[in-house]
Amino acid sequence: MTTALFIRSDVNLLLAGIAFVVIGVVYICMGRVYGRFHGWASRADDPKEFWYGVASYFVVGADLIAYALYLNSRLSKLGFEILKQKKG
Repeated sequence: MTTALFIRSDVNLLLAGIAFVVIGVVYICMGRVYGRFHGWASRADDPKEFWYGVASYFVVGADLIAYALYLNSRLSKLGFEILKQKKG
């Protein structure tokens, strides 16, 4: 039963989205963010790069969470339609 939790893509997307948001919060608390080609950017030294990096983590996390919720609602609606067809 526990392996089915990791096979469902909507659950994995939801967990990944939550992880991205948590990383964004941790970077805000740390006061610096890691950029792929620029290294660490601090809030005091390079505020534009810092807030761009933090915002990108929040945007990706929000997108993943929204898509996971969309998949979950679409799949549940499809399941209810199949059940209705079998009964009637």
